[in-house]
Amino acid sequence: MIYILTFFATLLICLLLIKSSIVTADQTSRGEYKYSIATSGGIALSVPLILSMLLIIGVNENNLVYLLLLTTISIVGVADDFYDLSQIIRFIVQILISLFFAIYFITTNPIEVFFIVLSIVYVINSLNFFDGIDLLVSTQMMFMLSSLLLVVTYQNIVLPENMVNINYIMTLSVISLIGFSIYNYSPASLFLGSSGSYYLGFLISTLFAFLIFTEKISLYTCMILYSTPLIDTILVFIFRFTTKLRHQYKKSSNLISSLIESIKTVFFVAHSIHNYQIMSRKLKSHIKVDIFILTLNIVWCLPLALMSIIYTDSSHLIFILSLIPYTIISIYNKTGIEVYK
Repeated sequence: MIYILTFFATLLICLLLIKSSIVTADQTSRGEYKYSIATSGGIALSVPLILSMLLIIGVNENNLVYLLLLTTISIVGVADDFYDLSQIIRFIVQILISLFFAIYFITTNPIEVFFIVLSIVYVINSLNFFDGIDLLVSTQMMFMLSSLLLVVTYQNIVLPENMVNINYIMTLSVISLIGFSIYNYSPASLFLGSSGSYYLGFLISTLFAFLIFTEKISLYTCMILYSTPLIDTILVFIFRFTTKLRHQYKKSSNLISSLIESIKTVFFVAHSIHNYQIMSRKLKSHIKVDIFILTLNIVWCLPLALMSIIYTDSSHLIFILSLIPYTIISIYNKTGIEVYK
């Protein structure tokens, strides 16, 4: 019953967001649309999950704290959708929320806390960068959450009773994503927005952290499941930076100023040269790209993720193997390479 209610609650909130058009996404250099679309669809994902956990399933103290963190990051995303927060404010809030999560749930070791916070902030923002065509992040999240559920079931993983109920959270999240995808299907009538990418990025990265630091699955297994956004965003960062640096240094012959300009370009200048964006323009279709990437995930990444659990001593090599197909495609499509005159 709870799953049915979650599904229909998601549909209802999606409809309200579309009909009211409280906040819309205008055309940007990152987007693929030429007109405004209702956004902040993350509200339709976070609210049903949080209400279902609070009102029906019931929560312990740790569940309550975790839901409060999910609520906070969602509110920050909604504020960003409404007011276009500065990048500094966004990073500071993301760091503080991630810091609280790491210390409260995982560890007080400063080095471990640093890497947990870095990883969570990276995943939040990389997923935001990956949200440039219809249905892509929705299908990626459904794949990752369903795969984690499969792994948890296959391994018979049970977290301590006083920990977060990850099984309910993952199942409810997949159901909400299915409902949201109806309206995010190309041509989309509702976007995730920052409220969605922040919420989903925090959700998947913290679920990874729970499983890794309770030694239920390895870091490499999680990275395999997240490999597509990982490859796309890292290659864009590397190639945009090096291309801009070469151009700027050729023009000014000043290495320091060239480095500064290159960093500014990477972090503060919008673009549309992710591999998935290039593919969508070549194929003239969002859905074809979604299907291709999802198929790659299911046929290639999921079996390798399962192998990394069985052959733990070779999990690092299996992770490297998982990167090869999408990396080759991305390099072939000149991902992240800008043309300067």
